[in-house]
Amino acid sequence: MPKAIIFDFNGILADDEEAHFLMFQRVLGEEGILLTRDKYYGEYLGYDDRGCFRAACLAAGRRLSDEDLAGLIERKSAYYSAHVAGHDVLYPGAAEAVWRMSGGYALAVVSGALRNEIDGILERAGLRSLFRVVVAAEDVSAGKPDPEGFVRALAKLNEKQTGARPLQPEECLVIEDSHAGIEAARRAGMPVLAIAHTYPAESLRDADDVIPSIADLTIEAVERPARRNA
Repeated sequence: MPKAIIFDFNGILADDEEAHFLMFQRVLGEEGILLTRDKYYGEYLGYDDRGCFRAACLAAGRRLSDEDLAGLIERKSAYYSAHVAGHDVLYPGAAEAVWRMSGGYALAVVSGALRNEIDGILERAGLRSLFRVVVAAEDVSAGKPDPEGFVRALAKLNEKQTGARPLQPEECLVIEDSHAGIEAARRAGMPVLAIAHTYPAESLRDADDVIPSIADLTIEAVERPARRNA
């Protein structure tokens, strides 16, 4: 049975994938690069800001210096923060699901979002203190589908384990909505429960199990993949 639950953020807890798309589209448009909805959702969803900007610019035949990339990320973050300010962007039932899980599992977030974006939303919802670990875009050198974020989260969770046996990858259930996220969790050796917020359930069969929404995250749903794999 799992001992820890590692949540993706955008598309799992925060219903803001469209906001991120619009902000990417705005910044890239200012640079003369067109980002279509099909391109974003078909290829870039699950990438962190660095990965999305690099991929979109490369597809447009433009190479970015580190300074240029940092400027694009900073501009997009400012637009995003203004866009979501004062709004509850959590999915219906997300807060309740986090509280439900916090009673029996160590909780973490691994996301390609920036730390200030994650912390701001969680703090406004009164949920930040329930997560022992948050691994954000700034904490890794490579975003999903690279497993680095999940590997770091496990290491940080184990740093906070006082006098207990270290957690193993197979004891950490990842909650994801994207194919890149599922692949990253797999590469980290962790089971995955997918939520069909962003893609239809039938396209998420590379996960161990799929549920319709975060509101359906129950103890039974969390433990079902472990029973199947036993």
